Amino acid sequence: MKTRLWYCVGMMAISFCTHAQTYLEAGYSGATIFHPGANVTYGKVLGTKTNERRNTRQEWIGGLGAGFYYHKNRHTGVYVNPLIEWIKTNRKGFQYGLELPVGYLRTFIPNVYQIQENSQIDRLPFAGTSHLVISPALRLGHRFSENSFINGWYIKNRVMLITPYAGGLTPQYFLEAGLVKSLK
Repeated sequence: MKTRLWYCVGMMAISFCTHAQTYLEAGYSGATIFHPGANVTYGKVLGTKTNERRNTRQEWIGGLGAGFYYHKNRHTGVYVNPLIEWIKTNRKGFQYGLELPVGYLRTFIPNVYQIQENSQIDRLPFAGTSHLVISPALRLGHRFSENSFINGWYIKNRVMLITPYAGGLTPQYFLEAGLVKSLK
């Protein structure tokens, strides 16, 4: 599992060595909307297709996302996701797209204790489990002019499919909202 994760991260890092437009997305990422978290994505445009007649642009983007969320009664989750994304932008800057990250989730469970052989009770500080996650998302957003400091905003509706969790595949809804900054 860890070897495959490092392989995916390595492949994404190699793809970033090529020249292309890069961007950084940062924003709120709420698990089931109300459990707070944050998400940061670094991406590179891998391919662009422009339709001159309709004045639209389609982009294929490869990237690496990382984030966390906090659920008071259940656990804290930290995730890393290599991703591929398709975005279509119209002439007024409105965007819609699809994103498919496949990655790693580590959950930390609070208040876990272990009983030693001498009947002493010790607290385990980083108890938790590792999971494979597939988290497809639908994206809506708007791109501003390239001369502005912030180059756009986005809203993503995401379903994180966590496995193995609770004996099988467990879906968790995320609402993401944030800003986009072009780096090149």
